[in-house]
Amino acid sequence: VLLFNKDDVFVTPLSEFATGTGTGITNINFPTSIASFPGVKDFVLAQSSVGVAYGAIWMRYDSTSEFEGWIPKFDPANGIDRFVDFVKPNRYQQPEAVAIDRASRDVFIADATLDSVFKFNSRGALKRESFGRYRSVVHGDTVMQQPTGLAFFNKILYVADARRNTILRFILTSDLPR
Repeated sequence: VLLFNKDDVFVTPLSEFATGTGTGITNINFPTSIASFPGVKDFVLAQSSVGVAYGAIWMRYDSTSEFEGWIPKFDPANGIDRFVDFVKPNRYQQPEAVAIDRASRDVFIADATLDSVFKFNSRGALKRESFGRYRSVVHGDTVMQQPTGLAFFNKILYVADARRNTILRFILTSDLPR
């Protein structure tokens, strides 16, 4: 991961996120997407899940008198986080994209192999609004096939469908204009 200052000047690569072949929560093999939270230095990174247990990592910035840098928001090594849906090992097969709802801090992750979009709340719990083939017992023609890109704006989730070469639009509210 590379760090740039507010003027987009290159600062330094971050050694705590160096690529490697390990299976730890901060080992990054093949990053596929990154999204940051507004007003803070926290971010979510998706990566190829080939050879890694964690296809997505949620990092938060911490600054104390003893430490300054990024740490996993949910770290299975701490024990209690093993029950957090976000860090369930091998949850994803091919996570390709991340988007963040800036208002609620919900996180969306698209998995191209599972033809699905996972939605997590800020506590790392998988939300019912997740959708796609992984939620359905029908494995035929699904609404989305190979989602590889996400964008979220004004309660609308846009999904790039690579197999169909389309952009799908999902309105995520019942507050529709009259």
